[in-house]
Amino acid sequence: MNEKETLPVEEDQENSSNTPYDDVFRTMMGKSGSLRVAFLNEMFHPAKPISTDARIVEAVNEYFSEEGNGAQHRLITDDVIRIDGNTFHIECQSLPDGTILVRMFEYDIAIALKDSRYEDYHLTIDIPVSGVLFLRSTKSIPDEMEVTINAAGESLNYSVVTMKLSDYTLDDLIRKDLIFLFPFYIFNMEREVRSYDRPGSREKLASSVTELIEYINRSYNEGRMTYDKYLLVTDMMKKVTDNLSSRYSKARKELDEIMGGKILQFRGEELYNEGREEGRVEGRKEGREEGTIGTLVKLAFDHTIPADVAADRAESMCKVSKDKFMEMLNSYNPDDTLMQG
Repeated sequence: MNEKETLPVEEDQENSSNTPYDDVFRTMMGKSGSLRVAFLNEMFHPAKPISTDARIVEAVNEYFSEEGNGAQHRLITDDVIRIDGNTFHIECQSLPDGTILVRMFEYDIAIALKDSRYEDYHLTIDIPVSGVLFLRSTKSIPDEMEVTINAAGESLNYSVVTMKLSDYTLDDLIRKDLIFLFPFYIFNMEREVRSYDRPGSREKLASSVTELIEYINRSYNEGRMTYDKYLLVTDMMKKVTDNLSSRYSKARKELDEIMGGKILQFRGEELYNEGREEGRVEGRKEGREEGTIGTLVKLAFDHTIPADVAADRAESMCKVSKDKFMEMLNSYNPDDTLMQG
């Protein structure tokens, strides 16, 4: 980890306050369902761990504050959720900077004011449980950041927890079932991406990414991950790796080949192979393809995955042309039981 911290940090291609990684984080928080639970428990260590069947409610993540000239200042958080009466505010930070705690305080106050209670000239606000996921970090980042509010001779302190991806090895993520963080693990491999041609870098990069994908495949094949979550995680993983390796063509090609070869190993394909061995190829193939296409259409219709990604999957898995898939999507009716697969 010490070696990693000495690496020069390259600016993301987009503004660091609105990077592609923020988009991936928001997508994972909004659509990964129970996969969020292990991440939330690991970040906040609540006295009573959040259960996988807990009801997680997405709260408003856009707020407005009044400025001195009467104008409104727009604030957009990465994610605000409510679980069992508690409000959690989480930000994802790809680059360390000196303003994150100021922004966290500004966001926390906006969230608290949104849910404030006023009665008989008494205003009550509840500061949310707050945390920051650092995709890159340095030794100077503590386990908790602290805000002190001084007022009329009294002080109030509250903490903002930090979670540093660099603290987690590949084995840690797998052992703790932190699949939520899989799309971001490539940040821990930046040295290998940048020094791809050096001895050992290619092998380490390839073996690490392969191990992650094989764990996702096992989770799906063993029924611990649904089909839509499988597509979500692998698509988000590819989005991050593509962006982080965009300046390193050899490393990107290697990652594309690994992911292209390892993704799409589904239970349905195993059933198909079993059916072929037993002489029931056509029936199993037709049923598998019909169900897969129907699922892809529904996921695209619900905006769980982009339509172009779903069309690519339909073409590669079921030999359905992209044009034909888009026709099916445009004519999709959620009440059509056949299309629900």
